[in-house]
Amino acid sequence: MIYIDFSLSLELSSLIIFGLILLAVIIFFIVKLCKKKKTNYVVSAVDVGLSPNFTLSLDNSDRQIAYKTLVDIKTRTIAVKIDLDLDNIKIINDSYHSCFLATRELIKEIPVHKLEKEQGLFELLTAFLNNLLRPYLTKWGALYGEWYENTQKDNEKLTKEDKKNYKSFIEIQRSFPQYEELIKDLLKVNEKVGAFSIELEKIAFNKK
Repeated sequence: MIYIDFSLSLELSSLIIFGLILLAVIIFFIVKLCKKKKTNYVVSAVDVGLSPNFTLSLDNSDRQIAYKTLVDIKTRTIAVKIDLDLDNIKIINDSYHSCFLATRELIKEIPVHKLEKEQGLFELLTAFLNNLLRPYLTKWGALYGEWYENTQKDNEKLTKEDKKNYKSFIEIQRSFPQYEELIKDLLKVNEKVGAFSIELEKIAFNKK
């Protein structure tokens, strides 16, 4: 005859139930800790083709990408107020183009699973490229760059006897046939990029 110790069986059942509850609690806290905390940011109107107040819900990985974009902008001439008596427009335009390419690479770092839920940082950065930098570069980048390089080559061909007619880069760029229209667009973009960098700084450093 087999005797069953019901008290021992009950005790084992209680331990199993307790263990399952404990495991569930541990899993809950692990998931909660692993889940990235998101912060909402309201981006002021910076004229990148979005609504005047654009709300973003971002986690730390998004902020890291925003920081990288900010560094790329801040370490170039594009976010610095332009001085037309000192700055070379060709160099500025090249800097805009380089920033475009660098930002595009940073956008690729945004995990695709985030885009399935919300656009967020992806929409903000692509608007910066497509609605702010691209129109300016499309209009002036190649046109002015080719003109400037050809004019500079002609300038450098001057003989020593003609050196008195040698032009500085400031004089060259001011002789561009569409100079007034160019600088109007350039200064407008420069102002907007400066405003955009301020918004990126708020995101990167979690400033409300």
